[in-house]
Amino acid sequence: MDETPLSDSRCATHPSDPTVAICRRCGDHLCAECLAPDALGAVFCTTGALVPAPRGARLLGASIDGTLVAMGAAFGVIVATKLLGIPGSYGLVAGALGTFSLQIGLVARYQRSIGKLMMGTQIVKKDGSPAEPWRAAVLHTLLAKTLLSAIPLVNLADQLWIFAPGSRCLHDIASGTRVIAVRRAACPRPLG
Repeated sequence: MDETPLSDSRCATHPSDPTVAICRRCGDHLCAECLAPDALGAVFCTTGALVPAPRGARLLGASIDGTLVAMGAAFGVIVATKLLGIPGSYGLVAGALGTFSLQIGLVARYQRSIGKLMMGTQIVKKDGSPAEPWRAAVLHTLLAKTLLSAIPLVNLADQLWIFAPGSRCLHDIASGTRVIAVRRAACPRPLG
């Protein structure tokens, strides 16, 4: 990250230090000590309040992810039956697993699935620090979310738990994570 000062502005936390970046979440001016770039290189402050992802953004992001896995499965069926001449069930499994594997890879690398990227949300640890790849991909997405969704009543409880204080689903609690908004527009503080 380039740490060249931005004009004559000063850090919101350390007024004696020049600004080298502006937080995407809250708009505060940051010095080199205060900035915390995420895996995609977006700059956030280490002191600002984290904004929980809106429930609607989480729901839409999960719907996008589910639709992509279903589309991968459908594509797999078409390839299996029309091109390879094998039973569609093999293509269904291969297509769904391929798409799901891509999503797991994105979550491990960026703490975001395609749905989360599109909705401007990201998985972090409960304390707001960046989630390690194993925590985001394995605990949050693969084990907690996928296993909980396989049990009908537990899946319903998992999804409804988002309406409890803290806006965390059961899979978030089980994995020690939460999902935050990372777009500037989601910040409750005025920009500038």
